[in-house]
Amino acid sequence: MNSCSCTISSPFVDHINIFDDPRVSDIELSIGSSSAPIHLHSLVLRLSSGLFDSWIQLKNSTQRSGGAITHSMTWEYDEFCSDPIYCGVLVKCLRLCYGEGQTFTADEGIPCLVVGHQLQLTTNINTNGEIERLIEDAASRDIYTCVKMLEDCVVTYKDFPQVFGGIQQTLLDILRGECWIEKSIVNSVRNMANMPAFFPRNFYIVSNCLSKLPQSFLDDVRFDDPHIEFELLYRYVSHNSNLDSNQKYGIIKKCDLTQLSSDELLKLDGLQIVDHDEMIDLYHNAFRLAEEKISLLWIKYGDEISALLRIL
Repeated sequence: MNSCSCTISSPFVDHINIFDDPRVSDIELSIGSSSAPIHLHSLVLRLSSGLFDSWIQLKNSTQRSGGAITHSMTWEYDEFCSDPIYCGVLVKCLRLCYGEGQTFTADEGIPCLVVGHQLQLTTNINTNGEIERLIEDAASRDIYTCVKMLEDCVVTYKDFPQVFGGIQQTLLDILRGECWIEKSIVNSVRNMANMPAFFPRNFYIVSNCLSKLPQSFLDDVRFDDPHIEFELLYRYVSHNSNLDSNQKYGIIKKCDLTQLSSDELLKLDGLQIVDHDEMIDLYHNAFRLAEEKISLLWIKYGDEISALLRIL
């Protein structure tokens, strides 16, 4: 992923010298099934994490041989612990609770916001929006990073929408902008009637990402070109087989169907979601638009075409 990073200063008292020190710890936290427990301290974490404060009050305790009480805990959000990035971010956030500043890379940005929310940190570690700026900067530099971040927001961490605020819309806006790379080439190849659609090189990356998102996200994505918008919506309904005909029709109708070419109408007809009479009207309209374009081309280039035909 992108190499952008940012450093977060810890707002908590410095206790990093006892982090993961079993000699004085009274909490053993297991993160996933593959790593050894981390040795933590209730006096530190109850002041920095609302989650640990609640845990320590409710958790069953076991007696150590030395007489001290040890809270044996398993991380509550164990379903994410198969992801090494998430686990690494969790450890970094715990070290923040112990007063040590941490550097987060771009691929850690989304998990960092999630873990901070899960820990219920008593002091905001992101007061100046450093993490959001890291996410936006990295997504703007690389479309694959942007796609991964958006999928993290709405697929991997879909149960925490309150964490992301305007980040999802920012990522969607970046993807929309990526679809317009080489816009002048796209426009130039469409000057001929019924020319097959040519899309910017990043369009298919974007559409593959959007096809995995909830339907509501389509309301936030608009393209000025009806051909690009149709292709995006067509790929969406084709990918989501769980949609019924009415749902597919409602999605496709977000696009201006009267601007489609005959090739695009063939794809639309293949979905079998538009009734026969409407399809006939759309085909008639496409033929009319094609005739108009040919007439305009003849007006503009008629003399050159006639001269060329005389030579041939």
